[in-house]
Amino acid sequence: ITRSTPMSHARRAPPRLAHERVHDRFPVALRFPVDWQVIRTSRGWAAVDGLSWDYDALIQVMVLRGSVEKYLQEPRLHLLLRGELVSSERLEVDGRPTARIVGRTAGRVEEIALLDWGPGWVVVVMGDRTRENYDVYKPWFRFTVLSIDHPKTTEASPGVAETP
Repeated sequence: ITRSTPMSHARRAPPRLAHERVHDRFPVALRFPVDWQVIRTSRGWAAVDGLSWDYDALIQVMVLRGSVEKYLQEPRLHLLLRGELVSSERLEVDGRPTARIVGRTAGRVEEIALLDWGPGWVVVVMGDRTRENYDVYKPWFRFTVLSIDHPKTTEASPGVAETP
């Protein structure tokens, strides 16, 4: 990779994931890459390699109502992929129906994974990076998707906050 600016600290080492994070409103646990800035949102998280307003790569995780099938048919998915569709595949991750979609715009690549999260819920994982860094960040995106699980400490349903 030829760059005019140095690579971020996170990309100088092999991909490693940080500690597990558990959302307080939804039964979702996952691990983001080490040294990435993680921002909690009302529906999940956004993690960036770099500054939140000037990042090299982004992984956003959201828990939404719906299903993988329904979400694939939504017009908003096509809005997320504002350029050309590069690939689309259906697979299983730990027995859960999953879809993976990759789209490309003029200078960026967007990757979306949709994971079935039980009746009426879907986990949407979006990755955004420059075309030149797409292959470099592939492992971080995939490791994060594969780390997504139900928390081991709760039996709560999506959308139900835990009570102490």
